[in-house]
Formats: sequence, C-alpha cells, structure tokens
Amino acid sequence: MTRRRKRTTQRRLNCRKATSLIAAYLAGELDPLQTVAFENHLRDCADCLAFLNTYKKTIELAQAFLKHSTAAPKPYRPRCPVDIEAGR
Repeated sequence: MTRRRKRTTQRRLNCRKATSLIAAYLAGELDPLQTVAFENHLRDCADCLAFLNTYKKTIELAQAFLKHSTAAPKPYRPRCPVDIEAGR
C-alpha cells in the first residue's frame, strides 16, 4: 500500500504543486513522502529547479539586506516659502 501511495503522490506532483511546496520544503516542513516526491520532480524538471534556486537566492539577498540595512530615513517634507493657507 505504501508503494502504491508513493507512486501516486509522485505522479500527481506537477510544476504548480511543486512550486507551492517550495517554502515548506526549505523550512523542512514536508513529510518524508512529500520530500521524496518534490526532490524527484526537481530531478526531472529544470524549470522548477531553477525556480527553487532563484527562490533561495532571493531569501539570501533579503536576509543580507536586512542584516546590513540602516534605519529608514526620515520622511522628506519640503519647506514651502509661501504659506499656502494664508494666501501669502
């Protein structure tokens, strides 16, 4: 029964399903059967593998940015030489 279920899960894992599992995969939240199906799909699908690599790189860049970013600048409020409300 496990063998049949495994084949069924792998057969049903298409690109749409694989991309929806990326965050859970990287977080280690997939069960062993899902992990095997996901990794098997990546072996056969260069597009999904490229998407996974891009996703991981985006996370790395965002973390690096947050680590090295400074405080947000104060909002810019231009000074107006004319008092608009007073009509001057």
